[in-house]
Amino acid sequence: LTCVEVEGAIYVADKWNHVIRRIELETGIISTFAGSGSIGSNDGMTRRAQFAFPTDIKHDKEGNLYVSDGFGTHRVRKISYLGHVQTLSERTKALNRNNGESQMKNRLGGASSVSPLDLPKTRSSDTAGAGKGGRAEHGLD
Repeated sequence: LTCVEVEGAIYVADKWNHVIRRIELETGIISTFAGSGSIGSNDGMTRRAQFAFPTDIKHDKEGNLYVSDGFGTHRVRKISYLGHVQTLSERTKALNRNNGESQMKNRLGGASSVSPLDLPKTRSSDTAGAGKGGRAEHGLD
C-alpha cells in the first residue's frame, strides 16, 4: 500500500478495490477520489475512470497524481489537478526474453522500446520537514 500527502490530504492506492482513496487529515474523512470501483482501464473524470490493481502513487509540484496501474500491463496513469484520469503509457507486447526489453505504448509520443517495467517495486520514504506546501511521501506495508 502506497500513499502520498498533498496539501492536507493523503491519497492512497487501494489496490484490491481498484480506486484511489482520499483521507482528509483535518477531519479523518475517507472518500473515493478516483475510480468507479469496477476493474478496467477507462480514462475520464475521476469517479468514472477505472483502475486495475493500482499499486503506487506519486505527485508533482502542480498537484497532479501519477498512479502505476494494470496488473500485467503496467500502465502509468495521470490524475490531473482538474480531476481527469489519463493513461500515459502501457505495455502493449509481452516481454522480449532475448534482449530484456518490452514494447511500451506511450500515449504522448507513440511506441518506444524501454526496459521492462515492474511497477511498482519501490517505496517512498517519509520526508521530514516537508515544508510549507505540506507535501510528504509515505510508504506503507
